[in-house]
Amino acid sequence: MYISERQADIEKFESNIFDMYFGGMSFATFDIESTGLSPKYCELILSGFCKYEGGCCTSTQIFAESLDDEAEVLERTLSYMANLDFVVTYNGARFDIPFLEERLKKHRINNYSLPFNFDLLPAIRKFSDIKSFTPNLRQKTVEAFMGLWTDRTDEIDGGQSVEMYYDYLVSRREDLKEKILLHNHDDVLQLYRLMAVTKRIDIHGALAYYGFPVRTPLGIFTVKSVKLSRNNIEVQGLQPTGEARAYVNPGRGEMKRELRPDGSFELAIPLLKKEALLLADLRQLEMDEEPFTGLPNYGSGYLIIKNEKDNNQMEMNLLVKKILERIVTNEL
Repeated sequence: MYISERQADIEKFESNIFDMYFGGMSFATFDIESTGLSPKYCELILSGFCKYEGGCCTSTQIFAESLDDEAEVLERTLSYMANLDFVVTYNGARFDIPFLEERLKKHRINNYSLPFNFDLLPAIRKFSDIKSFTPNLRQKTVEAFMGLWTDRTDEIDGGQSVEMYYDYLVSRREDLKEKILLHNHDDVLQLYRLMAVTKRIDIHGALAYYGFPVRTPLGIFTVKSVKLSRNNIEVQGLQPTGEARAYVNPGRGEMKRELRPDGSFELAIPLLKKEALLLADLRQLEMDEEPFTGLPNYGSGYLIIKNEKDNNQMEMNLLVKKILERIVTNEL
């Protein structure tokens, strides 16, 4: 096994909306290379991360110098992820993460916890208009749309990377290994740059649909979905791994909270109906109003969750986030 680290002096990604959900959390972009598309029959040969720290981006790559190294690469990948609150991927929900999980299962590596995965591809597809301006939504295509294509230095694609890897296993040529590493390095580095695309996405809608992490004193709670159902906000998610806890309602509102021993939880947050509006009464819910005062749909202790036509997803998501933080804090 071989571990490579390189640094790149690039601009730090900054976004107030992104920080509303992820501020203060540790994350890295993540991408894998494998010998094929089937995790049942193919091996993971390279895990790549890119993390901004110390004023620059550091890419860390964990490379299998032989197919016998896969189990060790998997273990090192988990060890790196253990220090992250979430990862950013591109098509990771359909490929990288399921592939990783299947290979862990293959090697009987258990008792692990993967960080939350923020997959840019489905968010771009469903919650932006970018697909109307590009022939496809491949990572390199979207990079070109965002003006980032000239930042790449690798000259191969994933298929060529596989061919080179098999050649490397026989020849042990260092130039082949370097080309494979460079391809993956550029993927994770470009993915960090590509996070700027979130400014073109309805990120509030995307995170309500695909979920978001909430850091609490007990660990990361994962919100899986946030939906409006009649006069309630319906929330589903997962508790942190470890000892499951059941929480009681610490307030006097009518909010229903169920956190089950299997680690899942549901919240039903009651709303008030006033003419064409649905409102959250922050005082009835015994919420601190300060985090909401700068929101466009806050006033006099109320959040407007829905007006005549539109759901105010930002207000819904922030309310869910603050309620989870309060429930856990009140139980400590």
